[in-house]
Amino acid sequence: MAMNNSPLFLIRYQITHGQIDWRYTKIWINYNPLETSMSAKLKNIQSAKIKKSNFNYPTGNILQRNYPGLYPSGQINCTNCNSHKDTNAHIGLCPTHRDHIVTLLSKFKNKLIHLLLSENDSSFTFDIESRINASNLFKLLLDVLNSALIPDSSGCVLIPSEQPWMLLLHHLISQDLNAFFNNYFSKKRDRERFLIQYVTDFIAELSLLTWSSRSHSFKNWEKSLNITIKKKDLTVAKNALVTTTIIHMICHLQILASKNSTSLHQILSQCYFTIL
Repeated sequence: MAMNNSPLFLIRYQITHGQIDWRYTKIWINYNPLETSMSAKLKNIQSAKIKKSNFNYPTGNILQRNYPGLYPSGQINCTNCNSHKDTNAHIGLCPTHRDHIVTLLSKFKNKLIHLLLSENDSSFTFDIESRINASNLFKLLLDVLNSALIPDSSGCVLIPSEQPWMLLLHHLISQDLNAFFNNYFSKKRDRERFLIQYVTDFIAELSLLTWSSRSHSFKNWEKSLNITIKKKDLTVAKNALVTTTIIHMICHLQILASKNSTSLHQILSQCYFTIL
C-alpha cells in the first residue's frame, strides 16, 4: 500500500508498528447494534464508521474537495476552536474538547477496572488496576497533543501514537485495549462480547463530546454561508451531468474516428484548434 498518497498516512506509525488490532476493528465495524439487518439507520451507522476509519468523513477539507464551487477557498478552520484546519485528524486534537475528554477517560478507566475485576476468568488478576492506571489509553498528554497540532514537513497533521484512545474516534481498536480483554478472558465469545459492549459505550460518549459538538457548530457555520443540502445535491447532479456528457462525447468521437480511419487523438487535436 502506498500510504503516502492515502488518508491512512495519518496513522502510518500505528500501522507499521502493529498498534492497531485489525481483527477486532473489523468485528467492530461490522457490528450491528440494531434488531434489523436492513434499515436506513444501519446504513448510516456503517457508512459513518467506514468514512471515519478511512479519515474521509466530511470535514471542512473533504467538503472543500468534493464541492469546490460551494465552499470558500482557502483554509476552513475547525468551527469549535477556530484556530486549526478542520480535518478528520484534528477532531481528537482540538483544544476545545480536552477538559471533557479528561473526565471521560477517567470514567472509562474505572469502568474497565470494574468490568475486568467482576467478569474475568483469569487466575492472575492482581495487576488489573495497576496495568490500566499505567496505560496511555486513559491519559490525555497535553504536550503530545500540542506537538501533534503542528503539521509535519508534508503539511499533514498526524494522529499521535502515544494517545491510543484517539483511534476510537476513528472506529479503530488499539492493541492496548485488546490486550486487556485477551489477558483476562480465556473464552473468545466472552472477549468479543465484553469488548464490543465496552467499545460501544466508550465511542458513543467520546463521539458525543467531539464529532457531535463539531457537527453542530459546523452546520451553523454552513447556515451562515447559505450552504444547504439542496445546494450540495444540485452540485452532485451537475457534476454527474458533466461527466455523462463528456463520456457521450468521447464515445461519439471514437465512432467518428473509426469511420474515418483517424485516431481519437487527431480528432481531439482538430477540435482543440477549431475552438481556438
